[in-house]
Amino acid sequence: MLSSRNKLYLLIITVCSAGYIWLLWQRKAETAPTLFHAGCLIKQTTGVPCPSCGTTRGILALSNAEFYQAVNYNPLAFPIAVFMLLLPLWILRDGICRSNSLQQSYRKAERAIRRPALAILLITLVGMNWVWNMYKGI
Repeated sequence: MLSSRNKLYLLIITVCSAGYIWLLWQRKAETAPTLFHAGCLIKQTTGVPCPSCGTTRGILALSNAEFYQAVNYNPLAFPIAVFMLLLPLWILRDGICRSNSLQQSYRKAERAIRRPALAILLITLVGMNWVWNMYKGI
């Protein structure tokens, strides 16, 4: 049976891999107009952008060193890009060193986010980003 550490690491690797595949697909869709371009399913269904709308375009802008454009697409692109780059490397490091430092850090972050003050701050920031996305008409 998989340990909770292995389950967490497998989940992170799966999500990061799906993210990289999505980014590669979207990058290819930019240059091949015949290729299917999905976009945000929430916006397509409701007509209202979700809080993360524009994040893919923001990460692609970051990959081209277009930082101002990335912020305009969605500021969430910055932390998500950092997580997508660092977490797989951190898992690799934990595997080589036979440690569980990522799991320990995840648990600390989870405990911190459960504090009402930090939770309210983060929810407010995501809400403000969502309103900004609607204002921009993303």
